Amino acid sequence: MAMHSKDHWTAEANANYRDDPLSGWVIRYNPTPGGKKNEDGSLTHTMTFPALALTGWVSDPEQAARDIAKALNASERQTASETQ
Repeated sequence: MAMHSKDHWTAEANANYRDDPLSGWVIRYNPTPGGKKNEDGSLTHTMTFPALALTGWVSDPEQAARDIAKALNASERQTASETQ
């Protein structure tokens, strides 16, 4: 499932922890998805970070990560529409 380019939360395979208990899937948070356009037309990207690691403790880490990211993005979109 492809995530929308403006989503703050994404599910990604995590290869940073190979042969480590934290290997598997992560939910990554990006405070400015797609980057921030500056006044001079340049684009600034921010540092993203894994907010949650899903390991073999979950029967299907990939599906769990995707479901959680989808729910978080839906919640953010609903909150944003309520404040406009």
